[in-house]
Amino acid sequence: MASSSLKFEFVVPKELRKHKSPIPISQIKIEGDDFVIEFLDTKEKPQKIKSYITGDKRSDVESVRDLVESKLSVFFDEAAAGYCAGKVSDAIDRYYDKEAAYAIEQVKKHQRAKAAKLDAQSGNGNGKFEKEKPIYAVRKYSGISTTSPNGQGLAEAILINGGHPVFASAINSGTSVTFFEELETEDMKLRPPTKLEYPPESAYEYESEDEFMKYITYAQENETVYSLYRDTRIFYTKHRFADTDPHNSTLLTLYTIASYFQDKFSTVPYIWLIGDNGSGKNSILITYAWLGYRVFYMAGATGANMCEYLGTVEEGEGTLAEDENDNMDKDPYKRLLYMTGYASGSCVPKILDGNTKGREQMYYRSYCQKMSASENLPSVKYSKGVLDRTFIIKCVKGFPAFNVKATKKKTKTPEIIALIDELKHIRKRLFAFRLVHYDDAIEEIKNISINGRGLELTESALQLFYKYLDPHSKEDNKTFYEDILPTLSSFLSDRVDRRSYSLEARLYSIIKSMIDASDGKTSFDNETLYNTIMVEMEGKELPNKTNMFYVDDLGITVTRTKLMKVLREKFKAHPGRVIFADGSTKRGHEFVVEALERVKASYEDVSQIKILEKTTPSPNPTVTEEGDDHNNGNENSSSSNSINTLEDTSDQVNQVNQVPDQYGTQNNDLLQELDRHIHEEVTLENTTTDLKNSQKGPIDCGENTHPISITPGLGGLPGQTCSIEDIIIST
Repeated sequence: MASSSLKFEFVVPKELRKHKSPIPISQIKIEGDDFVIEFLDTKEKPQKIKSYITGDKRSDVESVRDLVESKLSVFFDEAAAGYCAGKVSDAIDRYYDKEAAYAIEQVKKHQRAKAAKLDAQSGNGNGKFEKEKPIYAVRKYSGISTTSPNGQGLAEAILINGGHPVFASAINSGTSVTFFEELETEDMKLRPPTKLEYPPESAYEYESEDEFMKYITYAQENETVYSLYRDTRIFYTKHRFADTDPHNSTLLTLYTIASYFQDKFSTVPYIWLIGDNGSGKNSILITYAWLGYRVFYMAGATGANMCEYLGTVEEGEGTLAEDENDNMDKDPYKRLLYMTGYASGSCVPKILDGNTKGREQMYYRSYCQKMSASENLPSVKYSKGVLDRTFIIKCVKGFPAFNVKATKKKTKTPEIIALIDELKHIRKRLFAFRLVHYDDAIEEIKNISINGRGLELTESALQLFYKYLDPHSKEDNKTFYEDILPTLSSFLSDRVDRRSYSLEARLYSIIKSMIDASDGKTSFDNETLYNTIMVEMEGKELPNKTNMFYVDDLGITVTRTKLMKVLREKFKAHPGRVIFADGSTKRGHEFVVEALERVKASYEDVSQIKILEKTTPSPNPTVTEEGDDHNNGNENSSSSNSINTLEDTSDQVNQVNQVPDQYGTQNNDLLQELDRHIHEEVTLENTTTDLKNSQKGPIDCGENTHPISITPGLGGLPGQTCSIEDIIIST
């Protein structure tokens, strides 16, 4: 694409528009290699001012100012011309690193390509044209680059100093952090996205490099994956935004944290939220959008939208959270993204400009953690493979303490501002923990009781939390063995139950019963197979239809042709002729017992997770099911799970008076400095004492409250002497 075809328009500041300025400016844009400013002269005739873009900000801004002032002076008095020239140059100065950054980069790219081509044509150098490296905007890069320290290291795109995009590259567990404007590899250049190129509120923003380094230092000296777990989990409970079953809270927390390390594992699971309107699906998604790793939160997106976000450079650049995901059955491209995107290394090919000679095939990286919400699950007919890779959370109406949607409002109350600060703080802690521990080796767990798809679904959470499990910490061991393992076992058991209601699972039990009832006979004619299966499945024959029946509990129509195909392809049955005692023969199928045993393993997966080689005894106190957290929200029951359901321990985990400072008194200075840096003191005046006293009694920040805190282990905001719940009553 020639640079002359580049066109980008920008918003004209209010003070330069008609009726606001002595000289109305109608347009500010980039055309080709120039800034173009359009205005109306004294005769209301459009005029253009062009200023060549060099790529040097100071030079370009000064050039715009001089040219605008000179041209306007021809038609207007010097005072008006000077005023407007100053305002226009101020606008260009603001746009240069933000709204216009991408456009200017494209201009520079085409200028360099054009210059290289002219050099080659004129015989400069060796007379060969050196192809310009393509430039990509990426949110993270972990490969080899010429500008990274030691050639390789994780580089994460962030915004600092008022929204300036840079890469932060950390090596040696964060002991060395370098900031780069761009990265360069052997075949491409990489730049960090501008703020406008991120999904809303998804960029990691810092006031300065100092603030960023405070979080890195904090992650090095104080943070553990279990401290993050305890401080993240509360957001998925009724004490914040999701009044849901404790197992659901645990699962959501596990995969919120695991999303920050998704590119360290070979597989990741999907999470699907189903429920009626008002059941809390959207609140969970928004909470995940706040806390998960680079979440693209959307509704009704197409496969093409998702591909564009995930990019072509490196997998795992972000995660997806989609509300109202009801179109998968109708969007084969999205279905392909979900079918392949659970395993590392997967991609989806797409041809760009397929109707032109310049078409190009791109390979979009589909691997990432995905969370979806809808009123119903997608059809098994089209999305069976997707559902087999998914944990399903059934949502019901609950009554959380806060509505997370309030964090998106333009006008915010003090308590909402405090919640937002808390969300941003834990999000930055998670991000810093990723940078510090990205190079840690996370090994597979030996002698674990599960395998196959069950292990694929749980390995990211299991390996991450097992890696950082301190055998001497009773609290961490209790969390791992009495909360995390039972939760994952429960969801695996639910998956096994779902699979038992599939056509294949029902066929297995019927075929096995036929073999047992026939004293080991493994050959059956097709007529016997079809009639027996229809009777055992309680199939209903369809009017005016032969060789097909409808199964109510599966919701599917089964034809004779489909049935025989499944027996051959899934059960490895051999077609042939069955010989009867009288010498007659009929078409039939012969089953191999060994193959049936392998099929059995697919539908009777082990769901209870045990780590057999752990030598350090874990605490195993008697756990009773108490409290009203269990039945107030979303339900995910499992009849076959043999591990007792745990009570919701979020009260105990977050109680101010019961949890000591887990980081020790020697870190108080760092905690206080971090608090002062990220949050100003909020002082709220209680104005309705009578209402407060009548409804809740005296304000008491005791054991059963969950005050908003931006520092783990501390009981509230600086200067705050009551819980956030009390603030709402008092205001």
